[in-house]
Amino acid sequence: MSKPHISPSQIDQFFTCAYEYKLNRIDKIKRPSGVNRLVGTTSHDAAETDLGCKAITGVLMPTDIVQDAARTYFNKNESKVQEETGFEITYSEDETRGSAIDMSVRLSTLYHSDIAPLVNPVGIETTFKLDTGSGFPFNLLGRADILEENFVRDIKTVAATPNKNVTDRHAQGIFYSLAFLKAYGRQPVFAIDALVKLKTPKAVTITAEYDEQDYEMLFRRIETMSDLISKGAFMPASPTHWKCSEKYCDYFTICEYGAKQKVQI
Repeated sequence: MSKPHISPSQIDQFFTCAYEYKLNRIDKIKRPSGVNRLVGTTSHDAAETDLGCKAITGVLMPTDIVQDAARTYFNKNESKVQEETGFEITYSEDETRGSAIDMSVRLSTLYHSDIAPLVNPVGIETTFKLDTGSGFPFNLLGRADILEENFVRDIKTVAATPNKNVTDRHAQGIFYSLAFLKAYGRQPVFAIDALVKLKTPKAVTITAEYDEQDYEMLFRRIETMSDLISKGAFMPASPTHWKCSEKYCDYFTICEYGAKQKVQI
């Protein structure tokens, strides 16, 4: 029997908030998706389409076509989320549907102007599989956003400027670097291309290179994750963690460690 696989994002989710992992991956509870995720997915899709054009033709799409693509992806992703979860996305006075579309277009345009010209893609959404060997409970499976000859790039949309140490012990970065090394025989640079959702959005790229110590750490995390899951131990995120909020966690209002913790007993 083949071993089940986990993705780097699942590892990151587990060690950020194992209780969210349980609700999402094990209990499979469907929840309304936040506007932030919709904007992030839309910007990501438009950026990859832009770079896909460059990979084939050698040039990026015209700016107005990128912006049209962002609007199209927003509508498509909005419908997809509603179909998959059964919930409509809830907008607010502070973040209306119109402002979410506008932010998606602005972030997509920003990536097009500031990051995409510097990227020479040779692969888009490249799938990597990694057999962890007989001593580990899971194999690893993931898709890298962008490959270059010596880079693996991950596109992210974030609310605040990321710390320069964001790539330290980054499960996605370590996995993709190891998988790239195994596949192509050379050590890549991992880069996070972050689109920051400020009043005036900005683009930030943070890079890292990993080594054997990082790879060993990732496998130790997989072992620990497997052990905790088998014991039914799902610790919540710290209540002071940015993730533990209604804005960034789809499960906050039903989580006994989230909104429910305010209930008087």
